[in-house]
Amino acid sequence: LGLPEIRFIPISALNGDNIVHESAHTPWYQGGSLLQVLESLPAGEGVSEAPQDFHFPVQLVQRADGSKQDDFRGYQGRIEAGSVRVGDKIRVEPAGLESSVRGIIGLKGSVDQATAGEPATLLLANDIDISRGDTILSAASPLEPQRRLIATLCW
Repeated sequence: LGLPEIRFIPISALNGDNIVHESAHTPWYQGGSLLQVLESLPAGEGVSEAPQDFHFPVQLVQRADGSKQDDFRGYQGRIEAGSVRVGDKIRVEPAGLESSVRGIIGLKGSVDQATAGEPATLLLANDIDISRGDTILSAASPLEPQRRLIATLCW
């Protein structure tokens, strides 16, 4: 399969064996519970910071509360790859709509740039229909929505 490392974990979801804690029902297994193994895996390896690889799944659309800025609409999520700057051209998939980034709000307020792994709220130059589950990409991104999936699954 070309996988760098394969780990086998005997589990029982019905009885909770080796899910959170190591199970007494598998004394022959010494590899740790599923949760322990997942928490020990490296995070962020292979994540690109190249602007053309910008990939931002929308997790929440934040609208104005009616008090200060009635035109506020921010798209919240975590940047999964690449980076984005104020003024960058973006594309929203699966609709293929285009806009540019008017503002970025990070954990400490407004910022000019955000990179992979950071949570952010993106403000766009024009009002387009984006909802949870859509993906914001760099306008130059070669990624396109697909209707087919090819996978190898080992169960």
